[in-house]
This record gives sequence, structure tokens and C-alpha cells, in this order.
Amino acid sequence: MLEKNRVFDTALEIAKQYDKNPSNDFVGKIKFWHGSKDYHISLYDNFGVGAVAGIDNLFNMGPKVLPPKVIKKMEAALEYWNSVK
Repeated sequence: MLEKNRVFDTALEIAKQYDKNPSNDFVGKIKFWHGSKDYHISLYDNFGVGAVAGIDNLFNMGPKVLPPKVIKKMEAALEYWNSVK
């Protein structure tokens, strides 16, 4: 099995496990800094509605200004990802 395939298989397994019981608990994981007392912290992500969807979104993020060799590898990775998810 290709290394790329093993990486995506592992990513899919981890993503599916996370999606079964998602946690948005940032306690102890993110450090916030603010310059003044009236600064209001806001945090959000637009990665996806779940971890599997987030991996899908990674393939759709632009810009697509990559060398042809990299684009070819990304296309092969996307093809494999779509075949296993």
C-alpha cells in the first residue's frame, strides 16, 4: 500500500472517530492574548461541519497556484480520498 493511502486511511479513521463524539473544548489548548480590557475574544472555524467534511474542504481551498507536479499529487490524493470516504 502506498504511504499516501496509509495516511488518508488513518486520517479518515481519526476523523470518523472524532465525528462520533466531537469536542469543541479549548480549555488548556489555546492561549488568548489581548491588548486591552475591552477586547472581546471571538473564535470560530470554517473548516467544516465535522472532521471528515474538514478534510474535504482542505481539497477545495484555494488558490490553486501550485506547481503542476504538486497539483498532480493533490489530484491523485483527492481521487483516493473520494474512493475511501
